[in-house]
Amino acid sequence: MKNLLFIFFTLFILLPMNVNAQKLVVGFIYVGPIGDIGWSYTHEMARLELVKKYKDEIDAIYVENAKVADIGKVCENLIKQGAKIIFATSADFFDGVIEMAKKYPEIPFYVGGLAEKDVPNLNKRPKNVTFYLGKLEQAIYLTGIMAGEMTKTKTVGYLASKPIIEVIIHVNAFAKGVWSVDPKIKILVEWTGQWYMPERDIALAKKLVKNGADIFFIGTDSTAAVDVATENKVSAIGQYSDVSRFLAESVLVSAAFNWITIYDQEIKNYKKNISPSEAHPLGYIFPGFENGTVYLSKVNNLVPTELKKKIEKLKIEVETGKIVIFDCPLFNDKGQAVECHNGKFLSEKELFSMDYGIKGLDINLPKK
Repeated sequence: MKNLLFIFFTLFILLPMNVNAQKLVVGFIYVGPIGDIGWSYTHEMARLELVKKYKDEIDAIYVENAKVADIGKVCENLIKQGAKIIFATSADFFDGVIEMAKKYPEIPFYVGGLAEKDVPNLNKRPKNVTFYLGKLEQAIYLTGIMAGEMTKTKTVGYLASKPIIEVIIHVNAFAKGVWSVDPKIKILVEWTGQWYMPERDIALAKKLVKNGADIFFIGTDSTAAVDVATENKVSAIGQYSDVSRFLAESVLVSAAFNWITIYDQEIKNYKKNISPSEAHPLGYIFPGFENGTVYLSKVNNLVPTELKKKIEKLKIEVETGKIVIFDCPLFNDKGQAVECHNGKFLSEKELFSMDYGIKGLDINLPKK
């Protein structure tokens, strides 16, 4: 009997331990196709990097082209597959995620982006819901400076997607950058009303060019408008990912995201049993240049060397806070002073309420 116990104990010691064999399942929900080279693509690249880093520890599953009306079902399916954390990467998913978070209080849910209706709910959200976005306006501001320095027609354009707060902030940041160079430059804004609709992007990009824009910012999830720039021998500025890697000829630079910084930290927090509400008591994550969540891509050789150096210097000043994009006093497109509590610059709370264009900008917001 003792010999049998000895043999059993020896085998127990020698056999591989399986206590931690069960992987953490993380679910990702994308609003568009992962091949859009835009918003969903950047999240997918971060997911793949997570898988590479934690290959023996996590399974990162995803759903692309998720419909807003189906978000509850999508979450349920991910949970059935074992998901313990869910990243819903679009502000469009807010309502559905909130309902799921109430039903599954033990699961951390993250909503990527910030819509107008979300702002009043930052403090009312379930504690297991966290918003996350990045200060892309930092990079977009610098691209505005580049556009302002390089336009020959003194007219630039902005191809915008949906008129939510996050996008409005970006349009205003671009305008601030352009007008820091020359306040007389004309800025045209066109709204597609969709995140990903290539045919509409093309039509509105053509309209921008027809109306005189020789440089335009592509603020949608599609890169289709780059072809318009190439065909018309004008320049484009990309968004979300490094568009120039794929379409370098006409793209001066891209204001881009690297979401791995956020995803990696949230995985680490989960493993340490640090809840999202403990890590982010304000209910949101909002990094910028400082940790690499936001960055400027490699600059096209069409951009003069001196301008490249200027942008590099200004990037440091934006990152360190020496340059504040939305300083005060700030006036809206109706000429009214915007509330600014500390008198120096907009707080994040005030920034998250930016549903207006800045003074002088015909932001051309679609009627609700």
